[in-house]
Amino acid sequence: MEKSFIFDSVNGDRKYKAEDWTNYFSKFITNGVFPNIASNLQVIADGTDMTVRLKAGAAWINGRMYENTDDLILPIDVADGVLNRIDRIVIQLSYVNREIRAKVKKGTFASSPVAPTLQRDADVYELGIADISVNKGITSIKQSLVTDLRLNTSLCGIVSSLIQPDTTAIFNQYQQWFNETSQMHEDEFQTWFDSIKGQLEGDIAANLANQITQLDQEVATLEQAQASHLADYVQHPAYGVASGSANSYSVTLNPAPTSYVEGMAVSVKINVDNTGSSTININNLGAKSIKKPNGNDVSAGNLKTGSIYTLRYNGTNFILQGEGASGNAVASDLLSGKTATTDAGDIVGTMPNRGMFNLPLGASVPAGYYSGGTVPNGKKFASGTATSNSTTSTFQHTTGANFNSLVPLIVSGLTFKPSIIVMYKFGGGLVEYIVYNAANDGISAESVKVLGSINSSYTTIEVYNMKANAGAAYVNSSGFCLPVKATSSTYNWIAYE
Repeated sequence: MEKSFIFDSVNGDRKYKAEDWTNYFSKFITNGVFPNIASNLQVIADGTDMTVRLKAGAAWINGRMYENTDDLILPIDVADGVLNRIDRIVIQLSYVNREIRAKVKKGTFASSPVAPTLQRDADVYELGIADISVNKGITSIKQSLVTDLRLNTSLCGIVSSLIQPDTTAIFNQYQQWFNETSQMHEDEFQTWFDSIKGQLEGDIAANLANQITQLDQEVATLEQAQASHLADYVQHPAYGVASGSANSYSVTLNPAPTSYVEGMAVSVKINVDNTGSSTININNLGAKSIKKPNGNDVSAGNLKTGSIYTLRYNGTNFILQGEGASGNAVASDLLSGKTATTDAGDIVGTMPNRGMFNLPLGASVPAGYYSGGTVPNGKKFASGTATSNSTTSTFQHTTGANFNSLVPLIVSGLTFKPSIIVMYKFGGGLVEYIVYNAANDGISAESVKVLGSINSSYTTIEVYNMKANAGAAYVNSSGFCLPVKATSSTYNWIAYE
């Protein structure tokens, strides 16, 4: 497409956009800072705080102009205590915001940091003005930490085709850096020279020889102390990665210990989960048991793969440090919602919390925890089956008559003395009931034996009026013996307190 520029508008037929003008100017004005004066957009540090000043000046970016009319204070974030970083001062053209501003692009902390890269895309175009070295621990920015980027054509550059640039201020900046560095090294040299000039008087060779001998002795002492310290596994734990199989761990330390000593400590990274009681063997000095602080063997899962554990030798075994959990409780033993740590690890309780115990008589008691309660009033009862005797016994009637045709049914193991007993038997189309009522003084008129067919209108009723303490019959707190009709037959019985 052919374009032409610039012509007068006739009745509004010539309208030009900002991009037409920027494209026009970019043909003969290059990006960069204007060079005169030399301090144009120079970054200056006064060395008293964590700020720098951007001097007044102007820049040209892609056909657009930026101007700073006075010193602009730019704050620099605080330094790290361990790592360094490099921040970059840029002049940033934002097409989205339709503006050009000075910005501080914060660098990334690193032992060998690099400055942030410039953004140059459809949204933003940046010129790099200066890099600021934010070294670890500094509390102020000195000029020697400022690197001027204005003459670097790949990062910034000087606007060309207008004026010959003046680089005097840049030279002065590097001269200042050179002077500060030279003075620093001169001061260090003078301090060192003052410390040894006494040795350069008199017999210099003898003095220096004595100093060298003394230094050799001090170095030897330090080396011996260091070696002793490194081998002292009581004062500080050693570290090693375990090898071997589950429950039988081995560790190699350097320097190698010559024997186990009480208090010896070692931190071990476990290579495989333990499945039961375990041992550790350090530098092939012999396997020693690993115990919990309570003296028990470690349980399965106490030593996890990839975890680091500290062990101390008590003269017999290595004791696992910082481990206080133990026990064989499971989730159902712990109240619901509560947590605990056991030999098997962390558990969450599942035991139901039933609150106050308040159940009706005869109701089954559900499993769970009860915080208290009352037991309902009521009488004890028991039930079961028993086989009648095969041999008849004499049961005495209250009027003196004896009945030898009856056999005893004996039940034992009760924990109460019954006041009412019901015994019954089915079989051969007959039903037999025997009722005992203590209210009538034992075997009384209430003791009724009913014989006959369940479905027949004919029944035979025989009444035996007997005393509980007469003849063979008895009822007490541990059981009873009562007369029944059939021999060697199974009777159901129910006894009530």
